[in-house]
Amino acid sequence: MFSATPHRLALVLSIASLTGCQSANVPTDPGLGQRPYVPLPDSKPESIGFFMAQYAKNLGQWNELKLTASKERELRQLHAVERSLQKRTNERFEELLDVLVQGSPINRQTAALGLGFSANDRALGPLLAALSDRDAIVVQNALTGLGLLGDPETPTERIAYILVNHPDPWTRNNAAFCLQCIVTGRSGEAGMPNDDEIAENCRDALIDEEPGVRVQCASILGILRDKQAVRPLGDLLYDEVNLVSAAAATSLSYIGRFELESKGPAARELVQALEKLEPDRQEKIVRVLALMSERNYGDRTEDWREWANKLP
Repeated sequence: MFSATPHRLALVLSIASLTGCQSANVPTDPGLGQRPYVPLPDSKPESIGFFMAQYAKNLGQWNELKLTASKERELRQLHAVERSLQKRTNERFEELLDVLVQGSPINRQTAALGLGFSANDRALGPLLAALSDRDAIVVQNALTGLGLLGDPETPTERIAYILVNHPDPWTRNNAAFCLQCIVTGRSGEAGMPNDDEIAENCRDALIDEEPGVRVQCASILGILRDKQAVRPLGDLLYDEVNLVSAAAATSLSYIGRFELESKGPAARELVQALEKLEPDRQEKIVRVLALMSERNYGDRTEDWREWANKLP
């Protein structure tokens, strides 16, 4: 890292020399004050090449923060970066659309991700078209971009197909992220087009080898209040990955709270797991059972079993 000291010294010397000239009564041009003011020309916008290079760095910073931010300072920094990206994306929106279609491979990858920050529905069509691109990273970034765009009207057939059928686990993970963002944007609007298809594909993806896919699909099924997912989510409570198990528990509780006919089956799946899982997972089960039941029996499994068995 370069030291700031030489730059400060140079600044001090410059100021000193200017002050010295004034104190030495150096003669000045008598006509200086009579010259007309000529404004400097407007600064030209960055070239698209320079912009894309800096833009890619900003997106990399966002990606790192998105994956790791947990403290309040880091989360606020993430929000600031997102606001900056939205502003910069919309300033060069038309150019980014053009780059996505006919730019260099690396710039197309950048544009596919960046257009998701635009909040502009005109980005939807080009990003959907990019899902058929030959460049795998363009496809991955377009899925993330569509998720960030979060348009509830986004057609999901192609995204759901990628979720279940694509051979690359990271691409399937991004498809799950995309669907979760879209479904979250639709929350409260039950019966949206393709919800049944999304639920079916997410149930199939609960056995995906990639944990990130399982986590997000479990969450999607909860958001959709999918009654058919109760048994598969119950199986997922025993997943080897804690985060997957926690997502399944949360979704079972959510389905049980809002779909009365599923409350009993969901509660019994949770109570059965409470009796079998290790202590660190039992704490999560107790929390979601308390939310569902509006009571708290703590770790008293017999009381939880009695309550669950009384439900239809």
